[in-house]
Amino acid sequence: MLHIGSADVTVAVPDAKRFYIGSNFIGLAKPDKKEEPTLQLYDRVDNKATVAGFFTDGNGQKYAVCVVDAQYRSDNAMQWSSEEIDTPLTNYTTSEEVINATESATWNMEQIMNNYTLSNYPAFNFCHNLNLTYNGTTYYGVLPNAPELLMIYNDRVNLDTYDPTLTTYSDKSLSNWNFGNNASSRCFTSNECDSSKIWYLNSSARWFDRGRTLRWGVCPIFEIPVND
Repeated sequence: MLHIGSADVTVAVPDAKRFYIGSNFIGLAKPDKKEEPTLQLYDRVDNKATVAGFFTDGNGQKYAVCVVDAQYRSDNAMQWSSEEIDTPLTNYTTSEEVINATESATWNMEQIMNNYTLSNYPAFNFCHNLNLTYNGTTYYGVLPNAPELLMIYNDRVNLDTYDPTLTTYSDKSLSNWNFGNNASSRCFTSNECDSSKIWYLNSSARWFDRGRTLRWGVCPIFEIPVND
């Protein structure tokens, strides 16, 4: 009930969009709008990772690509897989194709988790054992796809400046690209070439497709969905 002078006037909001006094339409109601926080480049997330850039998959979903601090990277080379199986992942046969991969790292992880025993995929398993919390939601680590890993490599020196753990874990800096005891200086992607080979990026920015049971470095990321 709205009081105008000594008169009582009925106020009604028949739906969420229209505002009436009596039967007279006055205007549109304005509901409270809550703005969700938006991640920006180089934002720190849960004091574990830094936003290295953004990736939009083939379905139009945009992700903030958050690279973990040195403290959480592998310091030993590990296998992509302990078994020679052609997974449901898309086969990219050339480096030109794989750097334009359209599947998210999250989708790649789900194919492995849903179809195989994760412990038989050490690089994926290592990533999945990490988690962080953003805006009340827990996210688990994933193995980056080729576009994301290249994004991190290209900005590795600058990204290191945001990492508070480098004082203690300087041997696992992105600038080194060998992450401690990983003498190979090669880092896995979550992308597949064929039934026996997967893609990795070396410290000279060269792409190679090699056997999935070989042991190379792992740089976990978190993919956090964002809206434009």
